[in-house]
Amino acid sequence: MRNFILLTFTLILSGCGTTGPVNLSALNEPVPADKARIIVTRNNSLLYLAGAAEVRSNGTKIASLGRGGSVVHDIPKGQNTLSVSTPTAPGQFVVTFKAEPKKIYNFEVSPRSSNLMGGYGLGLLGDAIHANVSEQSGYFQIDLKDVD
Repeated sequence: MRNFILLTFTLILSGCGTTGPVNLSALNEPVPADKARIIVTRNNSLLYLAGAAEVRSNGTKIASLGRGGSVVHDIPKGQNTLSVSTPTAPGQFVVTFKAEPKKIYNFEVSPRSSNLMGGYGLGLLGDAIHANVSEQSGYFQIDLKDVD
């Protein structure tokens, strides 16, 4: 019974993510000459509301976002990769883009409702198979909304 309770709390806590802005003070600083800036915001959708969306920039974790959370991060100019996943399920959604210096890129993280049927059809096995064959898998997606 004790192991069940510990497992339950572990699963609940693994869904926690930041719901407010992370490092908001960076918005007041100018973008460095040889860098670009990304602002990643998770929408307020109720789908997967308990799951944290882990955001990675070029393979480095920059945030774990809950509903409405956001992060500001400076990236190198040139080719960059952003990915979003959740620690409690297989798969990740990956976007690659070329960042221009001094530009600000606004991205939005949202749940992938198209993944809902895959999970119901084959459960975690279906999710794992999809994650193995596609970089556009997982429970969340990340999309470029605009560039300033």
